[in-house]
Amino acid sequence: MIGSRITPNQARQPVQASLEVPAHQTVYLSPTGAFEIRTDTEYPGGIRFNFHIKGNHEGMATVDTLFWRNGDEIERSDASVAKQTYADQVLLVPELLMSQAQNVRDIESPADAHTDYIFKGFEDFIGRPVSVTIRRGDSKVMAARLGSTLYVYDYEAATRTPNQWNVHVSNNGATSAHWQIQSQAVRQREITLDFAAPYREKAARGDLRIDTLAPGVYRVNGAPSNYHSHFVLGDHSMLAFDAPVSSTETALIRTKLENLIPQKAIEHVVLSHTHRDHIAGLLSYTKQNAKVYLGKGGQVAVQRQFGSSLDQQLVEIKGDQIIDLGNRRIHLASVHSRHAEEMLVAFDEQSGIVFQGDLLTLAEHGPVATAFEVNQELFDLIKARAWSVTAIVGVHGRVSNMEELKQSLELKASRER
Repeated sequence: MIGSRITPNQARQPVQASLEVPAHQTVYLSPTGAFEIRTDTEYPGGIRFNFHIKGNHEGMATVDTLFWRNGDEIERSDASVAKQTYADQVLLVPELLMSQAQNVRDIESPADAHTDYIFKGFEDFIGRPVSVTIRRGDSKVMAARLGSTLYVYDYEAATRTPNQWNVHVSNNGATSAHWQIQSQAVRQREITLDFAAPYREKAARGDLRIDTLAPGVYRVNGAPSNYHSHFVLGDHSMLAFDAPVSSTETALIRTKLENLIPQKAIEHVVLSHTHRDHIAGLLSYTKQNAKVYLGKGGQVAVQRQFGSSLDQQLVEIKGDQIIDLGNRRIHLASVHSRHAEEMLVAFDEQSGIVFQGDLLTLAEHGPVATAFEVNQELFDLIKARAWSVTAIVGVHGRVSNMEELKQSLELKASRER
């Protein structure tokens, strides 16, 4: 399968509401519900996601073949997730979809369409209600609907290449994916949920908590989303860096923070960039009129996601700026990044910690992974500012350092030689 996914609020330019993400998938589907998927997608800045996913009636297991997002850990899901993943893939294969249809029945449809089409309803592999439009002349399924999601199948390519078709996927009328699919029949094989070394079972993350990284610097660990948040405390005020990944999660974090540091309120929020996963929980931190710092051009993306309610609190940074928290200075640096043009990086003078978003790609556990283009941007910034760095943190992955960043870049350079 070759195509693209349309992802809202993930584009390089903040004025762009959505991003078309190039994607490639190799998928094996057995008629009994077992499956194997290999994915390859690329986001701005050369950030690639490669996952190997296997599923059967027992559950689903996923590993990261690039080792940067999930490291060397196996991500496991239960049987219900595996069944839904399988059933969602089947919707891309109309012939398989119809072979698994249960309780097929006629459904109401426009009378003038009956000359050319047949309309049927049924339950899919996991019992979800699906309706389909079938062309009378050749019994081809032309469209399928599951709830608000519509799949439209185009077989024109099959006249040139056997077993090939295109699929256009939309949700509530908005395009969510395009696929060009080439299929072939293969011998049925057993799918297990095992992965060989170096992969290992995922380490326990513990409960949601706020840990101390350095005096006055706090990191959220154990969040349900596996994202991290960071806070810096000065004599007068507190700063939050990024607000992932939902208001539900940041509300829980704020409650814990208020119990830990009841005497200080969040007066400053720095957004590394305006991609949705980094700012979705922003409103939990802005209730006391905190200033929200974002890179040049980022305001339009915040307005698109939250309306105009925060307009008076937004501060766009066009170069560098210093925030004084009271005997503690935070440097903000603008980066015209290939991942997000409005990128900001923060540096705490006192602790030597760099706060960044998506410019360092190292997993929670596992080896140092090969760098992407954006990792060089972070390295160059730190060198240009002559920051004395003790640690590098972000919403994704582990607490890292300059040595790991250098090693990651060296791996990239060696592969390019």
